[in-house]
Amino acid sequence: MQTQEDAPTDARLARAVMENWDALGRALAGRFGGAVTDDDRVFRYRTGLHSGFLNSVLRADVAPDEVAAFADEQRAWFPDGLPWRWIVGPGSQPDDLVERLRALGFEARWSPMPAMAIDLAGFDAAAWTSPEAPVREVLDTAELEDWLSVRRLNLRLDERTIAAWRSAHGAQLGPGSTLRQFTGRLEGRPVANCTLSIDEAGGTAGIYHVDVLEDVRGRGFGRTVTAAALGAAAALGCRLGVLSASPLGVPVYLRLGFRIVGTQQTFVGGGH
Repeated sequence: MQTQEDAPTDARLARAVMENWDALGRALAGRFGGAVTDDDRVFRYRTGLHSGFLNSVLRADVAPDEVAAFADEQRAWFPDGLPWRWIVGPGSQPDDLVERLRALGFEARWSPMPAMAIDLAGFDAAAWTSPEAPVREVLDTAELEDWLSVRRLNLRLDERTIAAWRSAHGAQLGPGSTLRQFTGRLEGRPVANCTLSIDEAGGTAGIYHVDVLEDVRGRGFGRTVTAAALGAAAALGCRLGVLSASPLGVPVYLRLGFRIVGTQQTFVGGGH
């Protein structure tokens, strides 16, 4: 039994959020013949698919006087026209990297996002089940299109970006994949979804892309679909659930039992 003394610190839990993303990026880049750099200075990956989420810098550790040259190096590493992001989170240095990237012209399109974690020991997904919007895992291409329809409507994505998501999330479907999708329906209509990314080495379950259509928000559908994904992860033996939360999602995750363990800032690179 874990004691208070050996429980992970918030700093370690915050890093686990980024490590799950590292594992996802590495897997996606490998699947699509992309590239990964993982050394003392940087973790970055590119898939070549047209989405900023699928091409990112996730960790940087450089001296303050090296940031400008290092930023130029990142811009050059991603091909012209390819959307990419720079996530400044736990493990990135220097401490004022966010301010330095702003000064270099990087755009922070979203507010800082809390990094959140939940202990999955004893997690009961059934406690959050909503008979109004049953959740089903995406198992075939037709169900993937339903999942994509929620993403498209919620984020107003163009067809080129949707095609990238279709490739990334449709390469392998169902429980045999480490990247799994879940959709909640209301009277048969897809209204909520999320992605579960399993980092087998780290024992973490990452929750991504939680979407709820605007006309049904506030009815617990985001919580229900997230709980279904966490239940699947707990059944696999994952010890920890992690995510990065939008301001809209924070109250949802707090009710599920997540707690805030850190923050991250996302900057938009080229190609957007």
